[in-house]
Amino acid sequence: ECDGWYLSEDYLFQFLYESGEEITILSHSDSWEDSEGFYGSLKCMGPNKISSTNEVELNVFCEAYDNKGDTFGLNLYRSSEVNAGTGMATYINTSGKYKRFQGKKCTYAITYLNNFKKGFYKHICK
Repeated sequence: ECDGWYLSEDYLFQFLYESGEEITILSHSDSWEDSEGFYGSLKCMGPNKISSTNEVELNVFCEAYDNKGDTFGLNLYRSSEVNAGTGMATYINTSGKYKRFQGKKCTYAITYLNNFKKGFYKHICK
């Protein structure tokens, strides 16, 4: 299964330190689609830490629903370069057809454009 979405991030809170480090609470709502023809909406929120050397540590939680009413949650974690990298997506709180993914860990890749505000996400579960 392969999921992808375009995303646009907003900051709920942001701290900028003299050292160049940033700590933010991210929030975003977006649409998604998968390789099985399903599509839907999701919203995500969580902490994001960016070091003075542009390394990010992200640990956000998402909830989503699809065009048939089934739902799933994701915990997204990554520690990599800020504008692009790979991480781990773990399925949580699943219903309907997504129950088969409960607890499954999937590798994801993300690329940001426009100074970390717009990007594309894709994950693959085998």
